[in-house]
Amino acid sequence: MPGEWSIGIPSSFTANLTSIIQRTTAAALVARAAAIFRVKTIYIYRDPITTDPEVLRQLIKLLRYINTPPYLRKDIFPLDRDLSYAGILPPLKTPLHKEWVAVKNLQLPDVRLGLVKGKYFGKYIVDVGLDKYLVVRGEVNVGSIVPVELEKVKGKYIWGRVLEDDELDERGIYPGYKVIRVKNRLPEFLGRFGGLVIGTSRKGDLVTEKYESLRHDLSKADKVLILFGSFEYGLDRILEYYDMTPEDVCSYYINLAPDQGVSTIRMEEAVLIALSILRFIENM
Repeated sequence: MPGEWSIGIPSSFTANLTSIIQRTTAAALVARAAAIFRVKTIYIYRDPITTDPEVLRQLIKLLRYINTPPYLRKDIFPLDRDLSYAGILPPLKTPLHKEWVAVKNLQLPDVRLGLVKGKYFGKYIVDVGLDKYLVVRGEVNVGSIVPVELEKVKGKYIWGRVLEDDELDERGIYPGYKVIRVKNRLPEFLGRFGGLVIGTSRKGDLVTEKYESLRHDLSKADKVLILFGSFEYGLDRILEYYDMTPEDVCSYYINLAPDQGVSTIRMEEAVLIALSILRFIENM
């Protein structure tokens, strides 16, 4: 089974963008790249040099909004200036972001994402974006979004069950990414990650020089984290703040765009480049 892939981006990702629409577009491009290449988690780590709580709040909110099925967004996200332009973006259309259909036309069993609305008489009521609620047994958290399997229609409800992550993996169903804010310092987080950490920078080793070892390690890794620096400075500068170097915490520190023709590569571009090349190498 392929390993879990994650990306790590700094909290200052969109700090150089002055408008909400620019920040929304940049976040959406990262979200699209993450979904295309089946990223499990987007970690947002604290940039210790450029700190802006507003940028961090907007970034987390936008990434979570984009990854939420359209039929659940109104219940989860109230009207908000930070989301003013989120509605104009193309949807992710991941496997569980499904369209509304009449219950009578459902092809059962069906797998969807649902919002747990409440608990009644020992059963949980889940909104799956249809004209009937889903009823599930077991323990889930009210207010959480969970993957569910719709099994049968009985009376005024659909009946089904909550699916575990490993069940989705076994079926090859990508549920979308999770967004996690890293609360501890970057070196501490990386030390606890327990997987293959790939730092990206124009100052790193050329990917062509590390191709064979990358191919071997990517094919064996249970967990992979691709780490990016900020718009203004690279990982080396961020880690220098902690008196560390990329080599201290990264399994690889590589340049994935040799001989680039622009002075800087934007974060949303870097994420797409890195995931494209490294997934290609993994599957060679």
